[in-house]
Amino acid sequence: MARLSLSHSAKFKVLVRILKLPTPFVRGYLELFWESAHFRDNPYFKSIDEIEASADWQGERGLFGKILLDNHWIEQYNDGFIIHDYEDHLPSYVKERRRKAEQRRGQVKESPKVSQDCPENVAGQSDQEKEKELVRTSLSGITTSKQDISLINIPDKDLSKISSFSIKFLEFWNLCPEISRGRSTKDQAFKEWKEKEGDTVIANLKLWLKSPLWTNDNFKYVPAVHRLLKTGKLKEPPPQSQQAKRETFGGRASGVRATGWEIPKDKII
Repeated sequence: MARLSLSHSAKFKVLVRILKLPTPFVRGYLELFWESAHFRDNPYFKSIDEIEASADWQGERGLFGKILLDNHWIEQYNDGFIIHDYEDHLPSYVKERRRKAEQRRGQVKESPKVSQDCPENVAGQSDQEKEKELVRTSLSGITTSKQDISLINIPDKDLSKISSFSIKFLEFWNLCPEISRGRSTKDQAFKEWKEKEGDTVIANLKLWLKSPLWTNDNFKYVPAVHRLLKTGKLKEPPPQSQQAKRETFGGRASGVRATGWEIPKDKII
């Protein structure tokens, strides 16, 4: 949340006057906007639309972002925008989260190479370049193409300050369904992550992504990422399809459970 002194700031009072909205409304928009950055630990926004969406702005499209820019609440940064003096006003819980993440990172002795079938693995890249691409992808939440990744224009020198996760974990995170990632945080997932099991988990995840058990409902019921890791679900590939089960147990009808036994005929009503 914002500092208690915000409501007494002259800069804030000017913003309230310009927007011509009640003070609680303006403070709420700012809180939601900042909360988005704190959650991602990233002050970068690709567009004014993204800023207004994060703030749940209900007014004229483009107005809130323009006023924030004109009054130095945000600054232009390469092809997007960044929160003004973000690092100077970080809440304590974000600083503590960074500190713990840095501690965990120190426990990972070495970062494994990126798998050859990772979507972000581009021929000719060095390991360091691959890591940068994965970090950029994890920051943006985009997992599709190199062109999309380039939308996040954070200098290389700043990447090490932002990312506290191993390459293999970022590869795993980016493969997970978006709805599953939305139910978790990287910190929660990384707490359950076991680096030695990474290759197996990633291989099984790719099979689950193609399984009807997930795809039939458009991944609607896929658990949160940290729950997938904690329960060990990804240590095994998805079970056989129902069709395969029927074939295994002699082609029983779909209404009969494939348990290896049948209801005696004299018991059928």
